[in-house]
Amino acid sequence: MTEEPLWESKPARLIPASGIRGAKEQEERATSALLAAMQVVPSFGRAVLGYAGAPSGRIASFVEPQFETDAGGTAIPDGLVTVDRGKTHWTCLIEVKTGRSTLDVEQVDRYLGIANREDFNALLTISNEIVADGDVSPVKVDGRRLRNVKLAHVSWFRIMTEAVLESEHRGVDDPEQAFVLSDLIAYLDDERSGAAGFEGMGQE
Repeated sequence: MTEEPLWESKPARLIPASGIRGAKEQEERATSALLAAMQVVPSFGRAVLGYAGAPSGRIASFVEPQFETDAGGTAIPDGLVTVDRGKTHWTCLIEVKTGRSTLDVEQVDRYLGIANREDFNALLTISNEIVADGDVSPVKVDGRRLRNVKLAHVSWFRIMTEAVLESEHRGVDDPEQAFVLSDLIAYLDDERSGAAGFEGMGQE
């Protein structure tokens, strides 16, 4: 006969949602958790980056890369992702908003300018704003910025959907990858993450 434990406990988390202080830390945690999971679980990373036109290959992710602006200042996008396969090298900037925060057109335009200057391939924006598809951005930018750089957008709801599909329907064979993905799902599903809910849902 198995006795009930005499204590209460919570599952250990790689990505805890507790202790988040303010919108800036919320955004930083969500970005780091997502990009790390995309690198550790390649099938999930490919699903997300597919919206930005990424090729298949080895994913590497970085947070808060720093770039000099044309005006001599410093611009710090939330993240940067590279995909390498043979001689193919693909690079994408990442801009993230959580909670009720919405994308800023001047910020997006600034990062598109950096992507063009650095010969990067794409800028992927992520927020609770929902659009018709990944090729539609919640903000209007100068079309000349998009001649050589793809601007794509995914909502946190779509990212959560991709994570659940990968975890529960397609399946992840590696147990460590499966654990990381399930932990990301638990984190994003927590309202403290700023990625849960539909505060930014629009007409789409």
